Amino acid sequence: MAQVFEVIATDEQVTVVVVGPNHFDAGKSSAQVSFGGWETPYGIVESDADAVRQLLDRSEMLVHEEMAQAVGEHSIAALTPFVAVSLPNARIVPILVHESLSPEEAWTLGEIIARELPNALLVASVDMAHYMDAEATAAVDAEVLARVETGWRCDGIPCVENVEIDSNASMRVLAGFNAARGAVTWTLTHHGSSLEMGAAKDPAENTSHILGYFSL
Repeated sequence: MAQVFEVIATDEQVTVVVVGPNHFDAGKSSAQVSFGGWETPYGIVESDADAVRQLLDRSEMLVHEEMAQAVGEHSIAALTPFVAVSLPNARIVPILVHESLSPEEAWTLGEIIARELPNALLVASVDMAHYMDAEATAAVDAEVLARVETGWRCDGIPCVENVEIDSNASMRVLAGFNAARGAVTWTLTHHGSSLEMGAAKDPAENTSHILGYFSL
């Protein structure tokens, strides 16, 4: 994760949109954004209030809710230490999405973010295959990598069928954002799993990891 963030490291002021799953189904909306701040060992990472307000004004599907963050949602919090180290003057736009967000809505949200925040970076915080043996995990990862390579498109159009990962909605937001930006070149920096790294010993506790970045 640190290696990916070092690719985009800068001391300049920058807005980083972090999109991830609403693991605990907190709140009411399928797409939520927060004005909160996150304490890390390297300082507090603040939200970009102006950017949050701009997106709320431009997107009917995005709603301001703080409940999910209050119950300890980790999809955003897990990345804030890396933001603090590699992007010390960044402010974030934290967006949580639920799988109830339709494929079309998720893709459109990504396009809106790209249009309204043309200089922002977007990071998707998504675990891949969960709780599967090595063979099943490999099959899911192969499908995810194939979709990533094609910009999350199937037969030339945005994929509507889900794969067995933490957040299809988050990946569709990323894909819509990339499509609007023309960021179609994928660089894989790491592909592994918690079993391979020794963080889990039982396939029932395994999670696969796919890390990388898109560029023009």
